[in-house]
Amino acid sequence: MSQELLLCFEQLEIDCVITSEHLDKGNTSHNTDGKKSPSIPTAPKMLVIPLDKAAKKKLEKDNKLARSYLLNNMSNSLLVLFMNFKSAKIIWTKLEAKCGSDDARKKKYVVGKWLQFQIVDDKSIMEQVYTYENLCAEVLNEGM
Repeated sequence: MSQELLLCFEQLEIDCVITSEHLDKGNTSHNTDGKKSPSIPTAPKMLVIPLDKAAKKKLEKDNKLARSYLLNNMSNSLLVLFMNFKSAKIIWTKLEAKCGSDDARKKKYVVGKWLQFQIVDDKSIMEQVYTYENLCAEVLNEGM
């Protein structure tokens, strides 16, 4: 599901809302000596984009659209948890943290089925070869 939404965001050209850190031109923090210094992005591999007035307006519009897509594709139980977040990036990050382990569980399940496969005398060999090929395809689809 996350890959489908990411592709949708890329197609709509709003993926920067969830993949970038946005830095206002006036976004500065104070050192202990009182001098201003630019804010440092928390995630070093993220693209930092300085924003002017037009870019802020586009970002707000893109964030609203991405947030709507995210919330619209959630089950009711998740919707209740994430409805109050205004940032699509925060929703995306929290969903990845919450649901990211599902990929690991699926991989374990697929590998477990592959490891448990055995050729038996009761079934035709072609049926078993077909089953084995499907198991191999599932393993490959999971990127293993």
